[in-house]
Amino acid sequence: MRQISIFVMVEVLAALVAAASTGPAFAGGKKAKQLRWHGSVARISSDGSVYTINGPHKGGMTPRDFHVNADTKFTTPKGKSEVSIDKGDVKEGDDVICFYTEGENKEFVATQISKR
Repeated sequence: MRQISIFVMVEVLAALVAAASTGPAFAGGKKAKQLRWHGSVARISSDGSVYTINGPHKGGMTPRDFHVNADTKFTTPKGKSEVSIDKGDVKEGDDVICFYTEGENKEFVATQISKR
């Protein structure tokens, strides 16, 4: 009986190691860090692919350009949850929080824009 329980524990441990080894740290990949920028929308490009958001930085307001793609979610808070809104609901002058990652060529890629 004791041998069976030790065997089961070894199998569980092996499964945990195997699951952990498939993560990005072992696969050579680098998991992108989710960053946050809070400010007001200063400009939206004519094709809607770049949102310029002014946010506080080092005592002043600093504009940052965020690239928007098909994977970007547009939301607004409703109670304790976030509900999806249309991309067109976010206008210049709106207060937003942009969640983003730093993409290739040091560009900021928006993963979610939350209208406040």
